[in-house]
Amino acid sequence: MKLQLLLLLTLLLNNIYAQKHHNKEKIGSVGGYEMGHIECVKQNNIFLITYENQNDVQVNDYADFSIKSENFDKVYNTILEGFKDKHKKEIHIPTVSDYVVLDYTKFLGKMSVRFTQSKKKGALGVSYSAWYSQKEIMKLFGK
Repeated sequence: MKLQLLLLLTLLLNNIYAQKHHNKEKIGSVGGYEMGHIECVKQNNIFLITYENQNDVQVNDYADFSIKSENFDKVYNTILEGFKDKHKKEIHIPTVSDYVVLDYTKFLGKMSVRFTQSKKKGALGVSYSAWYSQKEIMKLFGK
């Protein structure tokens, strides 16, 4: 009886895990392990962007933020607009919970962007992504 109950519990937990991870769709990824890796996956109506945190390069730490489906194209277009005209002001993108800002820089004639993330505006404990080109952002967003 105990063996049957254990088997039933194992099957139930396996089914829950499979349902939770089954409907993830990979949208795009850039970089490699310890090379500014970033990826975007869609699960249900949320896009999750996970990146290697560059705040402390001695530790392999990852951070992530979520974007609702209805904001995904708006965020993508906002990022691309920044490549055309380097913004002097802070550009905040709409996320589910965290405060994410776009930082742009021009180096050797090429524009790059990175994500700066914290729990709220002006909070301590900021996470930074690596710098990405326009082509890499397009690949990340599956375009």
